[in-house]
Amino acid sequence: MSAVLKRYGGALIFITVLSLVTVLIIGFHFAIRDVTWIGEVENYIKKENWEPDKEYIPLMDWAFFLHENGEEQYFYLYSQSEFESYINGLMNRVDRQVRESISYEFLNEILATDKVLLLVHRFPSKLMGINYDRAYFVLEDKLGTGLEGTIIIREQHMEKPYDRYSVWEVTNWFLW
Repeated sequence: MSAVLKRYGGALIFITVLSLVTVLIIGFHFAIRDVTWIGEVENYIKKENWEPDKEYIPLMDWAFFLHENGEEQYFYLYSQSEFESYINGLMNRVDRQVRESISYEFLNEILATDKVLLLVHRFPSKLMGINYDRAYFVLEDKLGTGLEGTIIIREQHMEKPYDRYSVWEVTNWFLW
């Protein structure tokens, strides 16, 4: 037995590691989008502590806007830190990019039709090593584009003269 392990041990370890990596990659690829966060965000929107139509102050670190039926509405939270904490935790769970880029025109079409919560950061944040200052949480997809439960971020590239909009999602990948 010892001679067999010496002769084939390295190959067995290699095959075992390769199999494990293959299972992880396949599991990640086929993981289903987790949209349970939509209900949580909707609950925050319905809470009594929202003050619709309060004047937006651009110097705030975080600001939230609801786009619905083609209208944008700024929301001020009395308990903003609780919702910020939830959104920050949600952004830390984002684990898969769905689309590398969508056009600004398509984003405007989404905002004009779908129900979207917009988070505006005063200072850029990071997602997967990418700087972003806006995150669009698609709560309802009325266009039928399959983007419900996705998060669109406006990437900021310091070395490039343009911004890009990419689409991300939270999955039910078993390692979460």
